Amino acid sequence: MTLSALELNTLITGTILLAEDAPDLREAISEAFDDEGYEIHVAADGYEALKMFEEHQPNLAILDMRMPMMNGKDVCSVIRRTSDIPVIMFTSSDDADDVQGAIAQGATDFVLKTTGIPELIDRVEKHLEAYYASQETVPIAELEPETEEEEPEKKSNLPDFVIQGSNFEFEQGRIKTTTLIVDPDEKSRADIIAVLSRLNQNYVEAESALAAVDAMNAIDFDMVIAEWSLPDIDAFRMFSEVKDLPGYQRMSKIIMGARINPEAHRKAEFAGVGHVLRKPLDRGKLEVTVGDEVKRLLRELRAQKDD
Repeated sequence: MTLSALELNTLITGTILLAEDAPDLREAISEAFDDEGYEIHVAADGYEALKMFEEHQPNLAILDMRMPMMNGKDVCSVIRRTSDIPVIMFTSSDDADDVQGAIAQGATDFVLKTTGIPELIDRVEKHLEAYYASQETVPIAELEPETEEEEPEKKSNLPDFVIQGSNFEFEQGRIKTTTLIVDPDEKSRADIIAVLSRLNQNYVEAESALAAVDAMNAIDFDMVIAEWSLPDIDAFRMFSEVKDLPGYQRMSKIIMGARINPEAHRKAEFAGVGHVLRKPLDRGKLEVTVGDEVKRLLRELRAQKDD
């Protein structure tokens, strides 16, 4: 079935991700797009935006340029790793460097907040029409036959968190710790896994802060060993996301990095990080640091068991 441009403009619907940290503006935009028939999911910061993107797989994203946790340009950069959906920067800044930076990170368009929400809606319709045409897919509810069949379950791009090593808690009375290793570098993860394996301990791997936060919400880890500069957000922001978890304070934290400046050290101390390791990792120091932490944690677990 071939649709005219008028029919497309009239019938197109879609799922939109909106990331805006100003509550009043976020609500106003959300209501406007809801009135236009769009399904809209809102986020108050960059990190939440990435979680919403992963969960809802939107057809288009509207990102504020300056947000807490991650700015709009960085969110756009992460989205571009897996998706070619239109990304519109909606911002109060008309600085040329901001515009060029957003385009360099993969932004499709740049809309000033001073132009108003109606202009934003017009741009969204324009970019969705072009996007659907390029995909040869138009999500038009009116043209879809009703069905009672259940929708197929959406598969996440995030990994399933399978604990490696021995059983999670006890194996024939032996107490074990479980460590989360957060590093995009496979070799660094392998070095840490080698140490934990020799100590006969459990571990889980994650390549990004986003995946690590999901893992920490799913599993009560005894220790986290993380690269400081992760692809999405740094380790400090990652730890900030989980600081309210019940086991956060007792969790042992180790960070690694090739360049960890004094500011990073202060942030690490504030986050409760106990050890900082320089990269490339020194095998001997890694063995001693991780080994000492495992022994300390095992003593605490044994004491808890005895109580």
